Amino acid sequence: MSKLKIWHQGEQSEALCPTCKGWRATTFQYLPFLLEKSLIEVPDVLVGVCNVCDETIDLPHQSMPKLKEALRKEPSRVDARIPKELRDVIGVLATDFGGEPEPFAGGVMRYYMQAMTEDPTLAKRIGILSTSGEASGTPGGRLAFRLDKRLLAKALATLKGTSADKSALVRGIIVAAKHDTYDKPNKSRVSALKAIAAAATV
Repeated sequence: MSKLKIWHQGEQSEALCPTCKGWRATTFQYLPFLLEKSLIEVPDVLVGVCNVCDETIDLPHQSMPKLKEALRKEPSRVDARIPKELRDVIGVLATDFGGEPEPFAGGVMRYYMQAMTEDPTLAKRIGILSTSGEASGTPGGRLAFRLDKRLLAKALATLKGTSADKSALVRGIIVAAKHDTYDKPNKSRVSALKAIAAAATV
């Protein structure tokens, strides 16, 4: 391996500045760094700042692991096809609990998927509900939310032996949330959904 240069805050270097359109002196500083595609802001990243225009124009090698870790942890956007009626159910749940529909839906999915990995009985129930009549309806509905794909994989693994896919899992969870809230209220589930809704407000 070649020698690793470790830069310190306040040290000087130089880099090509696209704003100034030429090589400029830089000063290394620890600043928040915005990942362009995901719009995630990573705090305390060592960057080279142009001494002329104050734009961030350089990233030293030592900053890359922190940015890669932030990207690795970034939740992916999941899209699931569901009946329009189940999309309405999520909307009603969000409204009744006082949360915004999209972030609330994501919170509900994460909560139930995590619970499934810890409770085989719940996992079995959601698997059954995913193919029930309540999980069917008018095609064309859609639910989009952010979710760590590793959690999705773990939740699907609890349904081994079934043909359930991502969309079936989401349908089963929505029906389970409806049962736990309205049909046969479950105090612990209702409390959890209230907390999710409180965090899913504008």
